[in-house]
Formats: sequence, C-alpha cells, structure tokens
Amino acid sequence: MWFALVAAVGSVYTGNPSLTHLWLPAGKWRGSQNAPGATRQVEIHHGKIDHLGTGALVWFAGKVLCEWLGEREDVPGKAVLELGSGTGAVGIFAAGLGASRVLLTDGGDEALLELSRRNIEHNRNLFEPDACIESQRFRWGDTLPDVVRNHAWDFILASDVTYSRESHEPLCATIEELLLDSAVVAPRVVMSHQKRLGDPSLEDFCACAETHSLDASIVHSIERPPEGEFDPIAVTLVELVVSSSASRS
Repeated sequence: MWFALVAAVGSVYTGNPSLTHLWLPAGKWRGSQNAPGATRQVEIHHGKIDHLGTGALVWFAGKVLCEWLGEREDVPGKAVLELGSGTGAVGIFAAGLGASRVLLTDGGDEALLELSRRNIEHNRNLFEPDACIESQRFRWGDTLPDVVRNHAWDFILASDVTYSRESHEPLCATIEELLLDSAVVAPRVVMSHQKRLGDPSLEDFCACAETHSLDASIVHSIERPPEGEFDPIAVTLVELVVSSSASRS
C-alpha cells in the first residue's frame, strides 16, 4: 500500500531544488468529483537553508506524513495544527485534501513564516473556498497563543522535528498542554521521524514524551529511497496520546 502511494501522493523529482511537488490523490481534492481519476499537485517553494535554517526545505519525513494524510478519508472539514511547519508543506497538503482550518506554526524568524505564507497563497486554488489557512510564529515551550489554545483541533501534525535532543523537552511540553487542554475529544497527534546517522534516536524522543505523560505508538515505518535518489531513508510515524494514568488524574 505505502509503495503504491508514491505514484499517487508522493513527491515528484523535477530536478529543481527550489520546488517540491506533492500529488493530491485522485478523488480527494476540491472539484475532483468532476474529474474522476485526475490528480493535482501542491507546489511548495523552498528557501535558502543557510538563511532560513532547516525549515526552508521539504524533507522526506514531511512527504511521508503527506502520504499518510492522503490515504485517510477523514481530513476534509477538519481542523489541523502543524507544529514546526517550515515551508508549510504538510498543513498545506491537508488543506488541499479539504481541511477547513489549518494553522501553520513555527518558531523561526519572520522570513520563514513569510515563506510559508507565500506557499499558502500559491496553492490557494486547491483549498475549499471558505477554508481558513494561516501561519503564525510559535516556539515550543512558550505560552500557547489564543489562536492555538482556543480552537478544537482534530489533528496536530509535525514532521522531522525530533532531530535535536534540545527540542524534545519543549516540544513534548507543548503537546502535553495541547492534549490536556482538549475539552471533549483529544486531537490525533501524529509525527514523522526521519532516522539520520548521529541524530537522537526515536527512543530518545519517546523517553522524553513519557516524562510528560505521553504514550507513543508507531503508526507505520517505511524505508525507501526518495524520488530521484537511490539510497533508502527510514521514516517512522508516531502517534502520541495522554497516558491512561494521567487521564484518570
């Protein structure tokens, strides 16, 4: 199933390092009922990594998370919060699938947020007409802004945000607060972790999550080469929930 998704949802290798194309699956984008079997693509512009940092690019972990979203049937009409959004690729892809409310958040500087806003506008024709898609600065561990706290999110998504051990604590604290603040039904928190030599392991992150009363479970793991490359990359999707002991307290 996941290998078949590469053709339908995966990125397209164009040879242009400043762009990433992500295919919206047939039948799952606005107006697709009038074009059965057709696909459309989200086009994400990159920035310069030496100026904007790692958030300036779309990494393989983000593409795999988009594949997971593209396989689902429950994204249309939902509210999606993306943490560490960078270019905004994952949240914008969710909007292309029909999410009605998407908030991209990143702790980077204004130039990175402006890149995500340009990508929103560049793909706006793919969104539902009344969809609200925005980008706002938010650094993990800071006080939740009202626009984040005062909304009932269905999905909280993050891709390739676990590569720095220093980020684990504030990231887990933020996710814990978001889940414990949920009034009725907790959102699904799904993150993609890309394995790299020398980076903290997924186990390191899960151990930190446990100290914040968060249980981690693997949604799926894959290992394959990205489009246009030969060396396989391992990516794991992890879902976080509040532990049962914390829920009872």
